[in-house]
Amino acid sequence: MKYVWSLRLISSRLLTATIIALLAVNLTPAKPVHALACTAIASGDWNVAGNWSCAVAPGIADTVTIGTLFTITLTANESATNVTVNTGGILALSSFTLTLNSASSGMIVNNGGILNAGTGIVNDNAAGGAPFTLAAGAILQTANPLGIVTGVVLTGSIQTRGLRTYTSGADYLYNGTVNQAVGNGLTQNTPRDLTINNPGNTVSLGAVTTISRSLMMTAGSLSLAANTTVGDVQGTANITKNTAGAATLTIGSDNILSSYSGNISNGIGTVALTKLGTNRLVLSGNNTYSGTTTLSAGTLSLGRATAIGSGTFTIDAGTTIENTFGFAITLPNNNPMNWNGNFTFSSGNPLNLGTGAVTLNAAVTVNVIGSPLIVGGVIGGASRLTVTGSVTGTGSGALTLNGANTH
Repeated sequence: MKYVWSLRLISSRLLTATIIALLAVNLTPAKPVHALACTAIASGDWNVAGNWSCAVAPGIADTVTIGTLFTITLTANESATNVTVNTGGILALSSFTLTLNSASSGMIVNNGGILNAGTGIVNDNAAGGAPFTLAAGAILQTANPLGIVTGVVLTGSIQTRGLRTYTSGADYLYNGTVNQAVGNGLTQNTPRDLTINNPGNTVSLGAVTTISRSLMMTAGSLSLAANTTVGDVQGTANITKNTAGAATLTIGSDNILSSYSGNISNGIGTVALTKLGTNRLVLSGNNTYSGTTTLSAGTLSLGRATAIGSGTFTIDAGTTIENTFGFAITLPNNNPMNWNGNFTFSSGNPLNLGTGAVTLNAAVTVNVIGSPLIVGGVIGGASRLTVTGSVTGTGSGALTLNGANTH
């Protein structure tokens, strides 16, 4: 009897505890339904009533607007009819989910607004699905491993079932703590700026990509999937290609100075580089890529002996080469060269192009200004190299030819 009584007592206590727990859940008050227009009037927690013009924490039926330099942060999963982030406003999801309930308006991040998605998610509970729009000039930051996607796939930071629009001219920051795929949303239209800030990890492009302005390489590495064009490139993080095949990184289309000290390497695939535009591209990384480096326009500044990797160096007409390392340098990889027209070497430090063979694909005049330019490889081809001036080139410097030339 003693043991039977003990078992009954234990069962009774368990039943009582279970009832209390269920009552606690059922008696927890749900967020009231208001159907209010709520505008952020201070920065802070979404759930703090004092941060909103409507004097309540927004809920499932409320319209939310964030702007005027205020930052609203989710500390739990939240819902709203629709959400607008205007210039100067920031919505930070952290690791939580924001559910939209309007199939007509959904969520829009306007020019100057920021959605810091973190590892959180925007989804919907609207009949037919809520739309999501990232406008030109808006910024989306994501730490989600799958980035941002379009179509019927519900993965990544934005998982609304309505139309997801990533407008040309928007900016993107990938700042995860694990490897990330950018997702096909990045290339739905043409991004303005792309920032890679994922220390110790790789962010992978998935297709041919064009960035109209800056590629900011802050931390981690970027893996190219195919040919990639950027207006300019800045920073210290690395660029590679972790899939098979060749990709060309084209830099300079926005005519802004590029100063890049990260390393460019082949990875599994092969990387080539093309310089466009009127401004300078300064390369000072320890580059090991083996594809062709093409100086098509503007100025290429070599800030390191290995700046152009090991592939062919093609110099087009009207371009300029500089040595900005601070001392005389010799290219160690003896890159084969194609000279396609007149070009200038202008530098306060000598540059030795090594012993790679030079092919003249046009009549070429080299204008040397400042320190000497040294060419140790054989110069050949059906065209002519013109040397004028008081030394061995035009300008105040010298062009020194050390090869057994055949042109």
